[in-house]
Formats: sequence, structure tokens, C-alpha cells
Amino acid sequence: MPPRPLAQLLADLALCSVVPAAFLAVYTLGFGHPASAVGPHALAVGVVWLAVATVRVAARLVLPPSAARASGALATGSVAWALAIYYAAVLGGLASWGHVLTLELVSGYSGQLQGLADSMGLSLPAITAALAGTLVASWWLAWLLLGRLDWTAECVARGSPAMLRAGSVSAAALVVLLGAQFQFASIAWTRAAEPFSMTVFPQYGSTLLQSHRVVNTPGRAARDAREDAERASLRAGRDPARPNLVVIVVDALRSDHMGVYGYARDTTPWLSARARDGMLLRVDGVRAVCAESACGLAALLTSRHMHELPSRPLTLHQVMKAHGYRVSAILGGNHSQFYGIDVLYAGVDRYVDGGSEGLAGTQRRYLNDDRWVLEQAGALPDWDGTPAMRQFHLMSTHQLGTRVTPERPWSPAKPYWAKVANAIEPSVNWYDNGVHQTDGMIRDLLATLEAKGYLRDALVAVTADHGEALGEHGRFAHSAGVHEPVLRVPLLLLGYGPRPLPAVHPRPFASQVDVAPTLLASLGLAVPSPWSGTSLTAPARAARIWFQQGAEVGQIDTGDPSAPLKYWVNMRTGEEHAYDLAADPTETRNLAGSLPPDRLRAYRLDAMRRTPG
Repeated sequence: MPPRPLAQLLADLALCSVVPAAFLAVYTLGFGHPASAVGPHALAVGVVWLAVATVRVAARLVLPPSAARASGALATGSVAWALAIYYAAVLGGLASWGHVLTLELVSGYSGQLQGLADSMGLSLPAITAALAGTLVASWWLAWLLLGRLDWTAECVARGSPAMLRAGSVSAAALVVLLGAQFQFASIAWTRAAEPFSMTVFPQYGSTLLQSHRVVNTPGRAARDAREDAERASLRAGRDPARPNLVVIVVDALRSDHMGVYGYARDTTPWLSARARDGMLLRVDGVRAVCAESACGLAALLTSRHMHELPSRPLTLHQVMKAHGYRVSAILGGNHSQFYGIDVLYAGVDRYVDGGSEGLAGTQRRYLNDDRWVLEQAGALPDWDGTPAMRQFHLMSTHQLGTRVTPERPWSPAKPYWAKVANAIEPSVNWYDNGVHQTDGMIRDLLATLEAKGYLRDALVAVTADHGEALGEHGRFAHSAGVHEPVLRVPLLLLGYGPRPLPAVHPRPFASQVDVAPTLLASLGLAVPSPWSGTSLTAPARAARIWFQQGAEVGQIDTGDPSAPLKYWVNMRTGEEHAYDLAADPTETRNLAGSLPPDRLRAYRLDAMRRTPG
């Protein structure tokens, strides 16, 4: 090839590589994904640009020069724009919920764009206009660049038409062949964390629960066998006199922003009134096992930490069904398409969530709108006397949850999805308004269930999957870090009917894995032996509260109740943290450097043993 078109081709390749290279740098260095993702992703992007080059050469062969340049600009600009949008979505997903965006999530939200924009405080027409504007700008920029870097013109002018046609057909065939092989390559590529394959085929490789990886090891197979044996042994007699169970999980609800837990603002007027009436028991010191939904829900429903999770977990739902309960789950948000958590609802008699309703074509509200949950509860049949478990999931405190306009007692309030560090007060107001709205949703939900007879004899539990950061330690939202704001969660027990509330023994700290055992023991049911948690109705004992988020793995050591020590290590960087939660509840003084070497080594080794995979 003559020097001039060769130089143009090299410059073209360099420009096409800028955005993918910048993305891969942030993806690996900024978010800690392995360097093994770079090669496969570079190959995949190369195939995409090979397809564009083939289109451009073919256009030069069959179209007039101006039309060929225009079609080349459309193809080049469209691909560059699509890659940039995809990369922004992937990085946004990693920053927001800790994992690469999947096609399932895209499809789940595709019919929910207005509600999604509203929850983020954005204008959908403005977003649409911005996307259209950037696409047109990409076409225009590509048109200008092709005026200087269009190596195809001289190639066509100097080359044999027959040879160029053969080359175009061969290149097109190669693109098709490589595209057809993508699914097979993705089995290995997903394990290497290549983003395209993780978007299209997240089910390949390890079992993924949001940002956590659970490897199918022989130890996990043994856990499955124990789980299956326990499941088969559930042959308890059915007692129609047992109370109903209502479990309300609120997404991203931190206990220290609830009035019922002593927060300065009266964010929970209804729940606080129930506490004053003596029908609500507040359990203090509960910590989530992680900072995101998948592992938090797994802990609540299976009494397991991530490193212990079998592939076929024995869930609270399954235990309740074995004891004659009818079990239903009405869940705000999109659980059926969210990184593998649908396995937690296996065997539920009736299951519906915001995403599944949208797929069925019956969506009337945004999938994160808790008013939809209330409507679904209103459609439940009246209680017929058969013991029932009803689980609900509310989204009013989540950063993408719908906020009902009148329910905004604190202002100025702004969504914090962008995580602007200097917007702490509006972010706190926004969050507290969501907690206040949640209190009203719980009130209305329980009023509906009471009208249908479910609360004649019932135990109600209110808890959360994880907490929420509101600017502490420079972080907003969740799915990152293990500081206290993302781990503090409530556990409230309300009693309805003739039975007294269970007697919970106070302890300074408890774990999410203790919630399901506590509920079973409160109902007079045996706790499955493979479960990790213990009932809070049993006497308190010295315990270690385990937690992890991504590479950060640690524990709260309560051996000395007067000085509970929180320790964690970043398994990727080796950075260690230790805090005395009694003297330093905001985690500002890192004591890791002053701990005795033997104690620090023991913590570190224990963290290594508890790292999934």
C-alpha cells in the first residue's frame, strides 16, 4: 500500500482505539477488573471496526464518492457513538451497583424510561435530545475525518476491482464467522471479565450474584448435598393455628436515619407510634453482610454469607412451605432479571415483581414505584385461615425509587445518583424524604393486609437488604465499600393478634443471617441445621459479624463488648482497616497499624478463608 493511504489507515486505527483504550484503562485500573479482559475486548472491538471498514470499502466500490463518504460517515459515527454510550453505561453500572450492565436489565427498563428518568431527577426529552444530538455530532465529526483519513478512496482507485470485491466478501465472511463464534468464546471471555460477553452472556462461567462471584467448587457441591438432605427431611406436621408471617424488605434503608431508631428527624412517625403502643420491638445493632441487594437478600432468605452459599439454597420460603404455609412474594424493583437473585425465590407459590409485570405487558406504573406494590397487595385474596407468608419489597428509599410528590417534608432535596460531593445536604434530604415515604407505604400496606384478615394473628418483620452512603467517606449510594452507613440495617418486629412479641435477647451486634432463624424460632419452627445464623431469641453470645463487598472482606469482633473491633482487608490491594466502633463509630481512626501482629495476621487469614472462589 502506498505511504499516504497507509498513513491514513494507521491514523484511522489510532482514532478508533482511543475510546476503547480509555475505557479499558478505567475498567481495569479504576474498577479492579483483571487485565485478562483487555485482549478479548480488543479483539471484539477489532471485529466491529473490521465490519465498518468492510462497509466503507464496499460503498466506495458501488456508490458515487459523495454517497460513499456519507455512508462511511454514518457507519463510523454510529459505531463510535454506540461504543461510547455502551462504555458510559458499563462504567455507570459498575459505579452504581457493582456490575456490568446486562441485556436483561436493559430489556427490563426499556419500557420504563420515563419512570427511570423521573427517579433520577432528569428530563426524558432532554436525555433523548442529548443522545440524538451526540449521534448527529458523531456523524458530522466522522464526515470531517473521512475527508482527511479516507484511505478507501485511493485503495479503490489503485486496486483491482475484482480483488477489492473478493477482499470485501472475505472480510464480511470473516466478520460473520467471528460473530457466530462469539457465544462460544464468551464462555471463557466471561470468566476473564470481558465486558461485551458479560453483557450478553452473564450466565457463563462462575455464578454471579451482582458484583460477587461464587465459584462452583467441590466444597460448594458438598454444601448442595447437605442442603438437599435438609430439604428432604422437612416433614414437620402442619399446624393451621400458626400465625401468618409478613416480611417487608426495604431497599437501601439504613437504621440510623429512622426516627424509630432515635434519628433526630421524625422520618418514621407511624412506626414510632407503634413502638409507643407496645406492638413494635426494635432490634438494635443489625448489620448487613454486604452493601448490595443480591447478597443482602441471600443472607435474609438463606441465612448464608456469600462464601457459604450453595447453588440450590434452602430458603426461608421453602421451609415455610414445608410447614404448610402458602408463600407469595410481591417485590418492587426488578428481581427476576437482576444478576441471578431469582434463584432465591424458587418454589414460591406466587411471585411477581416490577420487571416481570413489565414483561407480561401489564405494567401500569414504573417498576420501582411502591404504589404498584400496594395495588398488588390489594389484589390478594382474603385470608382463608391457611397459614400464609407474604414477602414484600419496597423501593421508596432507593435512589431509583419513585418519590410521591407530596411526601417531601425536607428541602432542598435532590437525587444523588451523580454522587456530587458538595451536595450532601440535598442528598440527605432526598433520602430522608424517602424514609418518610417508606413509613407511609408500610402503614398503608399493613392496613391493606389487615382489611383482608392476614393480621388477625401475624408476625410482621421490617428489615432491609443493605444501607446507603450519603457522602460519608466520600461515597454515595451503595454497592461499594463496607463502612457503617452501607451495613447498618433495621430489624423491626410487629405483633398482631393474641400472641405476644417474641423475647429477643439484646446484643450489641447481629447479622442479616440471624433474621430468618429469628423469624422461624418466633413462630415455633425449627431452624435448619445448615444455616449459619442463630435466632436472636436465644441468649446472646460472643460473635463475629462477617461482611464483604467485592474485594473488601472483614468482620466485627465482639469478643470485647466494650470495644468491638471492626476489621477488613482489601484482598486486591492488601490495604487493611480496623476501627473501635465504641470509641469511633464514624470510622475515622484506622487502628490497623497498631494492632498486635498475631491478631492482625489472624484477621487477615480468616478473611482469605471467607473470600468466595
